[in-house]
Amino acid sequence: MRNPYPQVVPDEGAGSQSKSRLLVRSLTLVALLSCAALTSNGQTSNSLTIYRLNQDSTFQQGCFAPCECPVMLGSTVKGTFVLTPTGFDGQFNTYAVRDVQWAVAMESTNKLYTGQGTYKVSAGQQELSLYLQEDGGTAQHFDSGLVQESAPFPDIKVTISIHGQVCFDTVFGASASPVHLKLISSGANVIVMWPTNASGLALQSTTNLGSAAVWSTNSPAPVLVNGQYAVTNPVSASQRFFRLSQ
Repeated sequence: MRNPYPQVVPDEGAGSQSKSRLLVRSLTLVALLSCAALTSNGQTSNSLTIYRLNQDSTFQQGCFAPCECPVMLGSTVKGTFVLTPTGFDGQFNTYAVRDVQWAVAMESTNKLYTGQGTYKVSAGQQELSLYLQEDGGTAQHFDSGLVQESAPFPDIKVTISIHGQVCFDTVFGASASPVHLKLISSGANVIVMWPTNASGLALQSTTNLGSAAVWSTNSPAPVLVNGQYAVTNPVSASQRFFRLSQ
């Protein structure tokens, strides 16, 4: 299969990436960011959906059958990614996977996997294909192959690996659920809302995207409205983008 992303480049600049790795290695609970490109005029820049890995997501690296060796590392993995619909190919609903930010907690250090790829799903089948960099290194292709759907979409539960779990391999058991940010126009204000099951996330905003973007924690603090977190912002002439940050 030809690599559609021959050079996977992180969305943030090299300086930001170095800071991210420093942050990962200095915290027990890793801070992971996912951009939800939502503008303050009440429109979404596209129909992207933020996904957050669930607690049963796993990481394994070592020897799988039929090889025999004493090497096998296992850990939990935390993180986010963004899923954007790209169409229907006649059999599968297809999606672009972007802004993958997955952190694996190891005994002596932490690894940050970043990248992008594709996902497709139909009634009963799915395939996740990602090109991931470990701490900004060379991108490697992780793929599930076409397998049975393990959880009803929009939830995603699938195992991806480099070598199909044969001999020495790196394997992610990805279990993820969407975190929906919703914008509601209310007079001269815009209300940003997200579900309470996405606890521990803070709303941040910026006026532009890219390596020069400066993200600030949004004020005022969220309040509970009808079982969801809600933040009210005045409509402004300039566009603003929002994201959830852990």
